[in-house]
Amino acid sequence: MRPFALPNETQHFTGTISRYGKTPSGRSATAIANVEDGSGRRITDHVWLQHFVHPRRGDQEKNFGKIVSFTAKPILYTRHDTQTQDYGLDQIGRVFRALPVPDTLSPKFRKRLRKHRNRYFAGVIQNHQLQFIGQDGTGRITKTTENTRFFTTISELIKLTTPYLDGQTPVIFKVIVYQDILFMGISRA
Repeated sequence: MRPFALPNETQHFTGTISRYGKTPSGRSATAIANVEDGSGRRITDHVWLQHFVHPRRGDQEKNFGKIVSFTAKPILYTRHDTQTQDYGLDQIGRVFRALPVPDTLSPKFRKRLRKHRNRYFAGVIQNHQLQFIGQDGTGRITKTTENTRFFTTISELIKLTTPYLDGQTPVIFKVIVYQDILFMGISRA
């Protein structure tokens, strides 16, 4: 199912970590299997990233099979071993590891999450409780349990929520839908 051709613009991708290795020049690389684009369409059975993706600390094997989502830019390059052209992904953005959606979230909120695939949202941890960042009826950013505000970019999220966080650092999440299953993505960064 290789190669794939996509517009040369930054977009969302999701897949599972299948292997680690090195590039011919000795740089770390990660193989991502069953890669879907931002709309959920499977684009390739695998792609090697010239980027070391490690969403969990510890043995690399602990990451095999983990679902990850990230932004990247498709590129056309010449393979070193055969001199043929192939497609790859470059300019990898922040990597989010997919986690199950908590059972405590209402069906209404789950439905709302699904509508915001590949969008970002934030929360703050206060007294060991996670509260999401949303908007009240007046449009003011506030802490909430389910009226979450979703953002297209992380920079937009940080810019618009920072004035209302009272110095707290937000936890940034990504809405991930992979193989039609809903996940909440969390970043190590």
